[in-house]
Formats: sequence, structure tokens, C-alpha cells
Amino acid sequence: AKVRGLSGGERKRLSIATEMISGAPLIFLDEPTSGLDSFQATQVIETLRTLANQGKTVVAVIHQPSQHAFQLFDDLLLISEGRQMYFGGVSEVRQYMTDLGYGCETEVGTAEHVLDCVSRAVGADAEADRSSTERIENIATAATKHAREMVVFNDEDETDVADVGDSSGKKSCKNNLKHIVNRSAAHPGTNIFRQFKLLMGRSVQEVLRGKTATIIKIVQQVTLGAIYGGIYTLGDNQASIMDRFGLLSLIIIGATNMAMAATIRSFPKEKAIVSGEVASGMYRTFPYFISKAVSEFPLIGLCNAIFGAIIYPLVGLQKVICCFAFFIDLQIEQCFTIELEL
Repeated sequence: AKVRGLSGGERKRLSIATEMISGAPLIFLDEPTSGLDSFQATQVIETLRTLANQGKTVVAVIHQPSQHAFQLFDDLLLISEGRQMYFGGVSEVRQYMTDLGYGCETEVGTAEHVLDCVSRAVGADAEADRSSTERIENIATAATKHAREMVVFNDEDETDVADVGDSSGKKSCKNNLKHIVNRSAAHPGTNIFRQFKLLMGRSVQEVLRGKTATIIKIVQQVTLGAIYGGIYTLGDNQASIMDRFGLLSLIIIGATNMAMAATIRSFPKEKAIVSGEVASGMYRTFPYFISKAVSEFPLIGLCNAIFGAIIYPLVGLQKVICCFAFFIDLQIEQCFTIELEL
């Protein structure tokens, strides 16, 4: 039966969840609710609200939010046509627009009204287009004036502020910024054993899902065993020494190529994902490498056991059970060693 994959909304929520694993103090999200229905979008925003209440800083770009989702934000930076229209508390934006002469009816939500105020009339008549352009210009001018009241722009004011102890404030701000940077570059929140456990589970799932690759490897080993068995027929005399040497060399080369092929197929494919997750502080490289190698050991052992069970009797090696077990054991250990070295 066909296995259902992740929908667009599930992929978006999963991508947000993976970034939260490392416990970053500062979270940036670009349209986290796009592609989600109203219920799912509200769930995402409520989760972000919970993280903010826990002391994390959440910065999100959001388009056309519902009134409930809109009220969950603390601050709002409103932008239209590349210009700042408003920056301040969400609870104050409704009154701010009213003070500018763009009042809102009681039954209209704040989010809807704000978007109407800063949106240009498209496809309307000339008078409506002129009116919307004038409205946006007035709001942008007021926002610029409001911003100038919040920020010191000239050197003279900066000197005055510095004279009354601004240097200590700058030092405190610098220390806070350094604290945030240090926390962002912190180690993974969990110990190395739990990292290995979780990565091991993921790697095993990937191996189990690769049924086609597993079948190809088994068929490859069966085919090689049959070919080598058809080429070599070993005896018990001195003349068969070179044949034994050649057979063992082919077995070693085949095992090396198998391990190299598995590494070449898997690691480059996962490099982009692993690099991003390691950079985000989810886990270290060492537990990923060990879990990846260990998860492939059973399949490698199975393939080499099948290969050895086919080639051993065909080439005429010693028909002694302990010798056969020793041959299989050496072959598997050799593949494990090559896998770890690669």
C-alpha cells in the first residue's frame, strides 16, 4: 500500500519544530502560517506565544493573520511598499490609526483594518487610487516622525546622552548582546548519549525504508559469489596457493568497494541536512557518524554472510564448520573496519 507523506502544512510545522529543538533564545520565522488553515495557523502562533512567555524572542513575518492570532503578538512592525507604517505595541495600533484620522468600525477586526489602511487600491478608479496613495503617504510620514522621537539621530544628542551615563548603558547593551551570541553558539541541550539514541533511531528507520537498496545489495552479493565460485576451484596442494591469494584479494577489494559505494551514496546526500542541523546545535558530528555507521552494520553483516555462504563451498575451501565460521567472521569484521575508516 502507498504510504502517505507529509502535507505542505505538516512540512512547515515540522521545519519550525526542528529549529526549536536546540532551544535557541532568538527565533526568526518567515511566514510560519502561510499555507495553513485558520485553526492550524492559530495553533502555530499559540505555540510561539508560549515560547515567548518562556523568555525567548520570536520574530515572525506574517501575512493576513486572523484577529485571534494577531492579538497574540506583543509588538508590530507594519510595512507597506517597502516603507515603515507603524512600529509599536499591537494593543496600541488601533488607537494609533484612529488618531491619524483612520478610525475603525467596532465590528471590524484590528488586523483587517490595519491592512486596509496601508494597502493601495488596485484596479479602482482614479479617485480611489489617489485617496489610497495619499493615505499611505500620510501614515508613512507619521511613522517616520514617530520613529525620530524614539531614536537619537544627531551627534549632539548622542554626546548629551553620553554625559549622563550612556556609556554604562552601552556597556550593558554590549554585554547583553554578547550573552545572546554566546547562548546561540552553545552546545546541544542534551547529552551525547541521548543524541546517539535519537540519531540511531533515525538512521535505522532510513535503512529499513531503503528496501530497494537492500535488495540490490543482496542481489549484488549473490551474483558476485556465484561468479567468483565459477571462476575458482581450489585444491589442497601447493599449486593452489596463488589461486587462494587471488581469491582473497578479490574478496577484500569487493568488500572495500561495497563500503565505499555505501558511503558515497549516503553522506553527500545527507550533507546539506546534517550541516544545517549541526550548525543549529541540535547534535554533534561524532554521535551522527557513529549512529550512521552502527545502523548499517546489520545490513553489511547480512550481505557478507550471504556472500561467504555462497562462495565458500563453491571454491572448495575446507569443509570444517569452525573454518567456515572464522572465514565469515573475518569478512564481516573487515567490512566493519572499512566502514569506520571511511
